[in-house]
Amino acid sequence: MFPGWLQSLPKSGNWMDNVKVTLGFVELALAFKFLSTADMVRHWGILKFELFLALWCVCALLLSLDQLGLLPKLKGASGKPGVSRAVMGVLALAFAAYIGNGLLNYQSLSLLSGIAPPVHYNYFRPMDCPHELDCCKDFDEGLKVAQLENKPLFCGLHRLAA
Repeated sequence: MFPGWLQSLPKSGNWMDNVKVTLGFVELALAFKFLSTADMVRHWGILKFELFLALWCVCALLLSLDQLGLLPKLKGASGKPGVSRAVMGVLALAFAAYIGNGLLNYQSLSLLSGIAPPVHYNYFRPMDCPHELDCCKDFDEGLKVAQLENKPLFCGLHRLAA
């Protein structure tokens, strides 16, 4: 039964090369996601908001160009794109425009919620306190302010000295 089932599978060809190239771009973008998470946890400051979105935008643009047949040097981009490749190319181009808009306007992107670094973790518009909050960096100072204003005290966890 199994050899007969293998014979019924379609033969690999251009469609398989296209799938491999597409998944390669997706894998590259997700590798940047995991590097970004490690960067935020270890406080390296390498892959902040702007660079992350720029890299994802480049990956989406390259995927779009590949799907539309405009990158002939890649293995999967041979000949005129079919309907599925054209649709995928247009979707990737729209995603790149969505990311570019978020990058230019310093907006949190709902489609990348939990994937992209937060907007306040950036190079060019650093913010000590996200979401326009008034923050105290000293516990005792924050406690005094909270008592004077009769407000609750919120303590965030910070990296402890090892």
